[in-house]
Amino acid sequence: MKNFLILSMMFLSLIVNAEIFTDVTVFKAQKDLYQLICDIEIPSAGITYKNVDGKLTGLVNIRALLRNMETNQSVNDEWNTKSLISKSEEINRHMSLLDRTSFVLSPGKYEFTVIAHDSFSMKEWSKVDTIVLDSMKETPFLSSPIIAFTITKDSLNGKFTKNGYAVVPNPSDRFTLSNPIIYIYNEVYNLEKDTPYSVDYEILNDADSSILKTEPVKKTAPGFDFVNTNLISTLALKEGKYKLRIHFYGDFFSLTKETSFEKALSVATTDISNVNLSDEQMKYYGLIDYLASEKELSQYSQLDSKGKHNFLINFWLRRDDSPNNNKMEVLDDFIKNVKFVNSQYSSGHEDGYKSDRGRIFLKYGSPDESMVIPMSEGAKSYENWIYYRNSGMQFIFMDIKGFGKYELLYTNIDSEDIPANWGNYIQDENMIQFYRN
Repeated sequence: MKNFLILSMMFLSLIVNAEIFTDVTVFKAQKDLYQLICDIEIPSAGITYKNVDGKLTGLVNIRALLRNMETNQSVNDEWNTKSLISKSEEINRHMSLLDRTSFVLSPGKYEFTVIAHDSFSMKEWSKVDTIVLDSMKETPFLSSPIIAFTITKDSLNGKFTKNGYAVVPNPSDRFTLSNPIIYIYNEVYNLEKDTPYSVDYEILNDADSSILKTEPVKKTAPGFDFVNTNLISTLALKEGKYKLRIHFYGDFFSLTKETSFEKALSVATTDISNVNLSDEQMKYYGLIDYLASEKELSQYSQLDSKGKHNFLINFWLRRDDSPNNNKMEVLDDFIKNVKFVNSQYSSGHEDGYKSDRGRIFLKYGSPDESMVIPMSEGAKSYENWIYYRNSGMQFIFMDIKGFGKYELLYTNIDSEDIPANWGNYIQDENMIQFYRN
């Protein structure tokens, strides 16, 4: 239980200004009272971690101080919070500590200060905001929006739960290729039952020019204060700072709320300037089609040349066992495999890495067993590859046209396309060891 105390504001003289993000959002609590929610984010790269009971642990003390600038009265909230990271995360520190505090306030002008203290390094971070709360309206109005990493239904009433939704905040207001979706939560007050209304969303650049606007969605009010949620993708946006504008309107009212956010192209915190690619690595590092997920390929396709370069470096470093040494071991192994499949599976004018056998080798690695059956009377040449990992995988390649180009004829991997008439080419049914679902 957090304790709220009436006291005079006490300022600390030695505060180290470092990276801390706070996002203050105001909601209606009840008549003439507001709920102020402050979400706090401290990147784990700035926190000192020590081994505590076998776990890498960071300990941070957080104080939130709210002073009424008219009466000089203050309320205070203070608590300790713990951050745990894994061994792999110790290398990159891409995660953040997220926390939340809230206050119930009367209308007025407030100074709001958040101070976070690292218990191991003794570092401190601070952030100060000025909050103005007008007298409560009887006419329709909107809360401030929370822009979040995710919003899901939640009945457990966790730390970030509000009105049955788990709203995991993004106080830095920064969206990247690894988290490109803006999840939006806000509340709507004082709309009479069955009042028709429309809502749309608009993204504006730093010159206030409209970049994107959604089609209006028409609804009717339920007759009580209600929650509005939505999501918007930032994948099509260039790197930079933007505004998100929410517009609720009807025949007799028009309500807007704005919040700012940033689109960044980096997907990790790797210092690209410290990564020097050789000419050979530059030649091959863009061949990611067989290894990247659909999401990664979609993200990559949206980028300009600089963004693609940064994406590719981070793509390979994230797959290294020791990404902090910037040596690109996984890329070097991949290059060896590309050279191997080019030497073994090229045919005609087709490079081996573009062939079906080359693609499967690069995607899944060397088979645990392989069998080559040469052409015989009435039968085509084929190769049978068996993998015992992933509950068993099988790939059968056949020189269907007889010109030395082996095509994928059969596999039990459902995501791989095979000819609908593949069974017409299989003479021995015992050849099939792993069946498709």
